[in-house]
Amino acid sequence: MAITRKLRFEVFKRDNFTCRYCGRKTPEVILEVDHVIPVSKGGTDDFENLVTSCFECNRGKGNRLLDNIMIEKDIHDETVILAEQEIQLAEYNYIRKKIKEREDREIEELNAYFSDQFNYSGYAEQSFRKTIPTIRECLKFISYVDIMDFIDLSIERTSDNTRGLYPNEAAAKYLVGILRNKLRDKEGRE
Repeated sequence: MAITRKLRFEVFKRDNFTCRYCGRKTPEVILEVDHVIPVSKGGTDDFENLVTSCFECNRGKGNRLLDNIMIEKDIHDETVILAEQEIQLAEYNYIRKKIKEREDREIEELNAYFSDQFNYSGYAEQSFRKTIPTIRECLKFISYVDIMDFIDLSIERTSDNTRGLYPNEAAAKYLVGILRNKLRDKEGRE
């Protein structure tokens, strides 16, 4: 009885499209399905008795029994490992999502805090938006309350000398400078 295309494909898939005798893969070689126990010696077309073989190995083996077939990974063990990886990835993604949500909330709060310090909050908000990538990086190791203190410090330090910038721009630029120094300090400690 001929092996169906579906069964043949399932065998190839299980064996990762790799010859179980020599380890070569498609497209390097032509693959066939071989009976571990030849039909002439009582073997069946059951999935467990079928392996992927390249054309050369299959012709070389003929209808003999072989002692050393490349050891197949335990499908159950592989499934358990894949399931564990899937669970860990889902947990990791959940935690990353929660961290991003927290950072987004804190950034919005910092934005409101910064913008409220200036007469033209719309312009202040535009200046603050430019600081967000640096703030997001710092929120991984600095509390947003500390960043509020840095906002106060940046406004205080730039209030007398804005160096030709609008007060909100000068404060935002100074804030980025403070935060970049914190990032450099952290990298230096690691």
